[in-house]
Amino acid sequence: MFLFKEINRNGFYNDRKKGHFKHNYFKVIKLRLPHMDTVEDFLRILQPEQFKAIKAALISGLIAQKVLRHFRVLRKYCAVGSDGSGINSYTENDAEDSRTHKTSKNGKVT
Repeated sequence: MFLFKEINRNGFYNDRKKGHFKHNYFKVIKLRLPHMDTVEDFLRILQPEQFKAIKAALISGLIAQKVLRHFRVLRKYCAVGSDGSGINSYTENDAEDSRTHKTSKNGKVT
């Protein structure tokens, strides 16, 4: 969704019907567009090791397709950013009380 600048699954699903979106998706991914509910079901059963392998394969594919060539550092290395927010969630704080927290609408603190 981030690759195609979509805010949510619903937006992705609605835009998949447009010709240019479908063309660009196939150009990058080389597969037909999946239904986003199917994608969610698939991601829920993935083990962390499998997810890491998929991320590595996706980045390798981008490098092989020379998508990142304009972002090279010193004309040799690819600079790749990754957002890791939301990876971990805790219901208790650490010993130093350094974790940030938020309270949900039902009063649960994480």
